[in-house]
Amino acid sequence: SNRVCTALATCDFATQYESTAKGNKRDRVCSPLTTCDFATQYESTAKTDTSNRICSALTTCDYSTQYQSTAKTNTSNRVCTALTTCDGSTHWISTAKTQTTNRACTAHTTCTATQHQTRDGTLQLDRTCQDNTVCEGDEYETQAPTATSDRTCMSHTTCAADQWESREDGTHHD
Repeated sequence: SNRVCTALATCDFATQYESTAKGNKRDRVCSPLTTCDFATQYESTAKTDTSNRICSALTTCDYSTQYQSTAKTNTSNRVCTALTTCDGSTHWISTAKTQTTNRACTAHTTCTATQHQTRDGTLQLDRTCQDNTVCEGDEYETQAPTATSDRTCMSHTTCAADQWESREDGTHHD
């Protein structure tokens, strides 16, 4: 008997790929392309006329320890990066973390020699400093400043008309 020839199957490459190539004694096989669910997947390998696309699961960031440093696209995975950890004894969180940005840590303000600390630095708040009080010409220092307390000053005693100055005033006494 005579051979019978049949037209080859034609793949619609918008929705199919050629999963089996034609041969002398077989038809090509067209298979449906995988459809990625872009809410939970990305296309990790693109389709070709002779291969299916590959969909891979999107990475899920743990937002308690990570932030999304690179957003997902239909053809790329999101990237999760570890959050910076601030040491509250030396730094405070100057910029809070979000799901897509890292937190920023800033060194606590250092009080100068002419200042005292009014609030200790914590993880959430910077240290605050205030200039020490300067005793004026008619005042004397009753308490020296410390790292955490201000200087206190008191006005010199003014002698009355019926009194005399038996000790000269000073910077640390009346």
